[in-house]
Amino acid sequence: MGRFPLTKTEKIKRFLASIEEVGEHWIWKAARCGRNNEYGVWEGYNKERHTAHKWAYILFVGPVPSGMQVDHECKVKLCVNPKHLRLLTPGLNNAALNKTTCIRNHELSGDNLYLTPDGRRECRTCHRLREAKRREKELTQW
Repeated sequence: MGRFPLTKTEKIKRFLASIEEVGEHWIWKAARCGRNNEYGVWEGYNKERHTAHKWAYILFVGPVPSGMQVDHECKVKLCVNPKHLRLLTPGLNNAALNKTTCIRNHELSGDNLYLTPDGRRECRTCHRLREAKRREKELTQW
C-alpha cells in the first residue's frame, strides 16, 4: 500500500468498513477512546484524530462550526449514523446528557461541580483524585 493521501471517496469507503448496521444505528466497530472506550475514534485527513461520530458528521453533513459539538440525538455513543447526529453548543450538549453524577457516581452539583470555560461540566472530586495520583507518580519517578 502506498503512502499517498487517500481521496475523500477512499476515506469514506474505509470509514464505512468500520461500521455495522444495527437497526437504524450505525455502530462503530474500530478504534475507541474515552474513559470507558465509549466513543469511536477515527484518523481523518492529514492525520487528524477525532471521535468517529464527529467524522461521520464532517464526511456526510459538513464542517463542524467553531464552538459547536456533535451530539448523539439517539444517545447511542457508538452510533455514527449522520441522521442521528446534531450540532449543539457545549453547554446544551452537557444539558442534553442530563448528567447528575460523574463516571464514579460523585454528585455533579454545588461545590463539586466545575464548569470549564467551554461549558463542560467536571467533577472536582475526580479532579483532585487525578491530581493526587499524578503527584504520587511524579514522586515515585525520582
